[in-house]
Parts: sequence; C-alpha cells; structure tokens
Amino acid sequence: MVELISLKITDELLRAIVGIFVIVDPIGSVGIFLSVTKGFSQIKKEKAARFAGITVAAVLVIAALMGQAILDLFGIRLAAFSVAGGILFLILAVEMIRGEGASQFHKLSERPEQLPAAAIVPLGVPLMAGPGAISTVILTSPGSANWFETTFLISSIAVLGLVTWLCFSYAQHIGKLIGDIGIQLISRIMGLILAALAIEYMVKGIQILFNL
Repeated sequence: MVELISLKITDELLRAIVGIFVIVDPIGSVGIFLSVTKGFSQIKKEKAARFAGITVAAVLVIAALMGQAILDLFGIRLAAFSVAGGILFLILAVEMIRGEGASQFHKLSERPEQLPAAAIVPLGVPLMAGPGAISTVILTSPGSANWFETTFLISSIAVLGLVTWLCFSYAQHIGKLIGDIGIQLISRIMGLILAALAIEYMVKGIQILFNL
C-alpha cells in the first residue's frame, strides 16, 4: 500500500505551478493576441488560439521531462540554475510591473507573419512559453524521482495550455469585458507575485551554493 505521504503535493510544487501560470499569463496576453490576429477571419483566429495553447503545453511538457537531463549534460547544478532563473524572473517581473514587456511583443506582432505560424512564434514561444516559464518547470520537475509529482506537474501544464486556448478563443469578449486598463492591472499584480517568487528562488539557490 502506498503511503499517503508519497501522494502529498509539496508546497514548493504548488508555488511553482502558480509561478508558471503567472509567467505565462494567458489573460494578460489577450491584448497581444488580438494585435497579432488583427484583420484575420474568425476561423483563422480560432486556429491561432488552438496552436498557441498546444505550443505552450508542448514546450513546457518537454522541459518537465527532459530539463534535468539537459542540465546534467552541461554539468549545471540545480542551485546555480535556481539563482539564474530567479534573476531572470525578477527582470521579467520588473518589466511586467512597469508595463514594458507587452510593448516589446507588440513590436514583434507588427511583422506580417502568417498564421498559425505567428501563433507559435512569437506568441507561443517566446512570449508565453519563454525562458522564465521553462526555467520554472525545469527547477520544479522531479522527473523519474517522483512520477506522481511529475504527472501532477504535466497535468497542470496541460490545464495551462487549455486555459491559454480558451482565453485566446474568447479574446474578443475578454478584451471588451476587462478593457486595456484591466489587462494592465492584472499584468502588474502578477508581476508583483512573480517578483516574490524570484526572491524565493534566488535565496534558496544561494543557501545551497554557499552552504548557509
């Protein structure tokens, strides 16, 4: 009989999953999706929404399953990756709070890309499943050491892909409901949450590296 403790989801894993949702930020990306798909038919917009959701889920699932192997291949310690990831998250958080991240991707969306290609790059990667989200997944995934937690993480990523698809499918309605100010407010609140998570990652990594 498997002990109940082995099925317990750790607080660290739950915090990381929250962090992944914050970084990917499907609601905050609605405005950019509308910009990228401006002028396209409803059928093409729905196709772009589906491809964006699949891209986000696929990239992060691969990171969850193979991320640790990649770190081992290059001889990178998890603690060092934790500090580097924390710094990256903090930069992303500052950009979200100052509202600079979205403007950078709006510039990318001005290029005449064909859909669903534009739904994959730059919308799916690197806007949503970017370095921050990938780093969080690699730092969190226990791999084969704990298949229950790994399965839970992958299931959460699948839900995130579904949420991304739904948010983009109803982007027009969401945009009208909360408006530009609402989207910006959500992005800034998520930026504050991400900043706190970034500090946690850096402190934990430094403690392990310097045996504090």
